[in-house]
Amino acid sequence: MNTVVKEETSATTTADLGPRMQCSVCQWIYDPAKGEPMQDVAPGTPWSEVPDNFLCPECSLGKDVFEELASEQNE
Repeated sequence: MNTVVKEETSATTTADLGPRMQCSVCQWIYDPAKGEPMQDVAPGTPWSEVPDNFLCPECSLGKDVFEELASEQNE
């Protein structure tokens, strides 16, 4: 009997999680693939699902100072 195993976890890419976000003040980068465990933001959490009370771990400013990081893909 052949069993087909879906590889959903490997099929999920960083692009599926949305963009990385950069603090415009200190340049710290939020990577959705890594999350921010010190603030209970699990790996795999897209920016849109990060709580509104999230603070930059470097400069302690809120989500409003973050901007989408420009794509680093090679053309």
